[in-house]
Amino acid sequence: MAWTVQSKSSVSSDGDVPGGVSAEYGCSYQKGTVRAGDEAVFCLSGLGGITIEKVDVYMHSNKTAGAGTITLTMDQQPVMVLSGTFRDWTGAYDNTDYHPITLFEGQSTHVQEMTISAVGTANSLYIEKYVISYQPAQAYTVTLMCGNQQCATLTEASGGAGVLLPTADDYEKWQFVGWSPTEFWLSHTMPEHAKAGTTYFPHENTTLWAMWAEQDQQESGYQTELQSGEYLYVNRETGMALSGVPANGKMTPAPTDSSDADQVYYIEFQDNQTAVIQHVMSGTYIGYSGKELAAGKKDWLVHHDGDQTLFYIELSGKQYVLWLNVWDSKTQTVYTALQETSTMVSPMGLLLPSTDGDEPTYTCHPEAEDNALIPALEHETVVPFGVYEIHVKNGEKHVRLRN
Repeated sequence: MAWTVQSKSSVSSDGDVPGGVSAEYGCSYQKGTVRAGDEAVFCLSGLGGITIEKVDVYMHSNKTAGAGTITLTMDQQPVMVLSGTFRDWTGAYDNTDYHPITLFEGQSTHVQEMTISAVGTANSLYIEKYVISYQPAQAYTVTLMCGNQQCATLTEASGGAGVLLPTADDYEKWQFVGWSPTEFWLSHTMPEHAKAGTTYFPHENTTLWAMWAEQDQQESGYQTELQSGEYLYVNRETGMALSGVPANGKMTPAPTDSSDADQVYYIEFQDNQTAVIQHVMSGTYIGYSGKELAAGKKDWLVHHDGDQTLFYIELSGKQYVLWLNVWDSKTQTVYTALQETSTMVSPMGLLLPSTDGDEPTYTCHPEAEDNALIPALEHETVVPFGVYEIHVKNGEKHVRLRN
């Protein structure tokens, strides 16, 4: 693919450009002219994990001068810094013909973003175009495991597009948290994981394991009587909870986890008609400005029916709910925002956060007998499985008949 400079702020494309790619260009002087102290920056984003094989920038110089520093980065990591004169790069100054200056040749895989910056140190360099040779990204498949069972396979629509991760069912004693890149039986620290509702970008065919956290008994029911205190605001159908503070008119939900301080809010009820919401960890109030979420102390209207609790506002005769799961088809992500509604029936509810000091427990295998994992010898975990026991020690697994 080739990108030719058209003006001081635009380029045009030619060749085979991957779908979803966005190009930005800017020159501090004019078009592609880079004098001493000027800078031209070209950036490609949304490359979708392609393999870049060669990068050339076509330039000419003044008749007897022209110098600068050209920097190539891929995914915000420096790949090449080329400093010197045009004559150093090509063998001679030339104010007539454009010459390709190679910044990279090889194989750089899984590239999502690339930037080329040219800063002039002596008058003048003139940029015509940028030419990138590449191989398209391969579409990979993600296998999802729920305990010992394969629960789904997800294949990218095209290479680098990623896959949208779903939720998994809860168990009586275990609550789904996310998808782990490694299988494990028992952990008392939260392992690395990707959350449901996010886009996962595989770099090869890979497997992810559903991960659960042991549920606190206080989370077994939703609040039916409202009183001021610390709560989680949860969508019971999706298992997502309000999290963090507003930014750019939105918030980002997260899988419900009462041990996550970012999900805990102090809610002050006023006669069960209105409420004020404050993020406990940061002290930030959750408010609104028009139809957008914003930091600030505001009164929310409250709809409460049984174990259902809903926060909303009225604007110009319409009702807008604090809705956790708004789908963005462009970015394929879920976000929290004010959503217009004509009904107050919803799966929203309030949970008391965990207040005990018990060590959290996480597992990829809640299907074990009695939904319990039994630690045995030091550095060893024993998992009952029918008439067998699975012994996991120092990363190795052994199957034995139960006594």
